[in-house]
Amino acid sequence: MNLAIFTPFIKEGLDNHNEWEKKFYAEAEKLRNQSKA
Repeated sequence: MNLAIFTPFIKEGLDNHNEWEKKFYAEAEKLRNQSKA
């Protein structure tokens, strides 16, 4: 099996996941700050 074909898709998937994670943590941080205030 040739992994080189799939590598760009895997990389793109990881990039998308990292973007999602950043948004998720930013939202969680906002909620945490609201509950403190």
